Amino acid sequence: MRISLTILLLAVSCKVVLGQSGEVDSLRAALRKLPPVGTSAVSDSNRLRLLYNLSERDHTDKHASTYLQQSSALINRWRWTKAKPWQSLYEGQLLFRQNYIYQAIEKHLDALTNGEEQRLSPLFIATCHRRLGSDYFVLQEYSLALNHYKKTQYFYLRSKPPVPYIEQVAVRNNVGLCYLNLKKYNEAIQQFKSILADSHQANDSVALSWTYSNLGTAQRDAGQHKQSIDSFGKSIAFDTEGPESVAFTTSEQALAYLALGDSLKALQLSNKAKKLAASKSFFDSYIAKNAYQIERKNRLFKAALADLEYYDSLRLNDDKILKKRSIDSFRLAYENQKKERAIERQSVQQKALLITILVVVLFSGYFVLNQVKLRQKNRKIEEQKRIIEVTNTELMTLNQELEDRVDERTRQLQLAYDEIKTAMVQGQTLERKRMASELHDNLGSMLSGIRFQMQAIEPDALHPAERNVYGRVLEMLGEAYHEVRHISHNLLPAVLETHGLYAALSKLVADLNVNKRIQFTLLADSTPHFGQTTNVELYCILLELITNLLKHSTATRVVIAFSDCPNHTGIELHDNGLLYDFQANAAGKGLNSVLSRAERVGATIRHHPNEQGGNCVEICVPLAERYVYLGN
Repeated sequence: MRISLTILLLAVSCKVVLGQSGEVDSLRAALRKLPPVGTSAVSDSNRLRLLYNLSERDHTDKHASTYLQQSSALINRWRWTKAKPWQSLYEGQLLFRQNYIYQAIEKHLDALTNGEEQRLSPLFIATCHRRLGSDYFVLQEYSLALNHYKKTQYFYLRSKPPVPYIEQVAVRNNVGLCYLNLKKYNEAIQQFKSILADSHQANDSVALSWTYSNLGTAQRDAGQHKQSIDSFGKSIAFDTEGPESVAFTTSEQALAYLALGDSLKALQLSNKAKKLAASKSFFDSYIAKNAYQIERKNRLFKAALADLEYYDSLRLNDDKILKKRSIDSFRLAYENQKKERAIERQSVQQKALLITILVVVLFSGYFVLNQVKLRQKNRKIEEQKRIIEVTNTELMTLNQELEDRVDERTRQLQLAYDEIKTAMVQGQTLERKRMASELHDNLGSMLSGIRFQMQAIEPDALHPAERNVYGRVLEMLGEAYHEVRHISHNLLPAVLETHGLYAALSKLVADLNVNKRIQFTLLADSTPHFGQTTNVELYCILLELITNLLKHSTATRVVIAFSDCPNHTGIELHDNGLLYDFQANAAGKGLNSVLSRAERVGATIRHHPNEQGGNCVEICVPLAERYVYLGN
């Protein structure tokens, strides 16, 4: 029954368009008055508009197809690209009338795509979506139909001039019918009630009749049978379309009474509907199907059987028509394809013949011309060979001179780079010494002086709370003094210059192990000695990595191990903390400095997880930086 509601709505809209034979005659007369085809673009533009109107209003499919063939020829003649979306739209509309739904969808999608590309009016885009909504509705693809109907409403609101009210009501009713067929009864009922509120305000009897009928069906399917009967009654009261539509609504109302349990009332209304319906009317099959259900419920089996046979005969006839049209469509497509291929083959053969003749002529001309120019080219080639040989000799000499200059300049730049790198390292070393001295001499002395001044205070004269504060301040000053000394010693310890990297690290590990939170261990098979610059850079790298572990790591044990390899010295820093992402942290200031220092001494740094868990940072120092080995 839901499909019947769809066809009801489509049939009503078709009556508005197709039932205008007088208008068709006037359009044909206007077409005959136009000048011959090709007279002017203006007259052919008017001709195109009239052909489209005729294809839409002439109820004979053959005539409509002829009009669209003429309009397509006009578009090709004048190369009207912007008219092609309109052509696709009207061709799809005709295919829909002929029940070729899938072909209609293809045409309507072409119209929509081309219309959007050419930025045609919102009304055109809305029309494409409306046609696609009807296509998918007939195929019972209600979700797709609902999507296109909602887009139709969206573009209707942006259309200028505004779309006629009756068209807006039709689309809104279709939205409600989509909800109904998707069994979203509450949404369907709310949609129809919203339309009725606007239609009462507009006093539109046609819209009221349609919508009350659809509302009645939604209420009946939702189990609201009494409200459904009332809505069908109001639909009949507002109906101005004639006895056929009243017959259909009466038949639908009869089903509502049947669902309510009043089978006699349902039978009475069903008989009334059959009397109102004219023979072979649009609604005969639906009225017959409803009558069959009602008569069977009332145990009128003979009458029920007659209505069922009538319904089956109508449906069988419709199926035959649809199958015949589908076969005709495929046959026409096949014949068109054969014609197109024959024309294409003939065109290809003609082109091939012309190309062959042209190639022969061009080749002959080229051969003659080539013989004339060949001697001239040979003479020029000999002259050019001589010039090229001289030029090559000069270029080889110049190239050797340039290579010598590049080598000399590269050597000078390398020397300058080495001097700059050495000076930068020396400057950093001096700055670290100066900072260590400043921290120890100035800040350390200042903290000692403050502590000395604080000790001059007599604690016994203070309040107990003040004595506690006094004691904590003295303790904090002592810790600050020791921390300053620790920092100043670690910035650049003197033992680094006198005894090398291993000795400096041994002292650093001993200092760190005073704090029991992390236990540090230093291991080495043999102790490599590096140059002063390398010692400073490696010490700063290890100090930065250790500082990061103290600040951020969950480790409880750290091992610093030296190892000997054939081509480099390895220094590995192992910890048992949680695995971290070294590359992600390398963008930070501290680790970025570590990478820069490693690059200055030619070292490489690699991070990987330990087999037993934790992290390992491996520093590989090239053999060139090492000059002597001392045993442990």
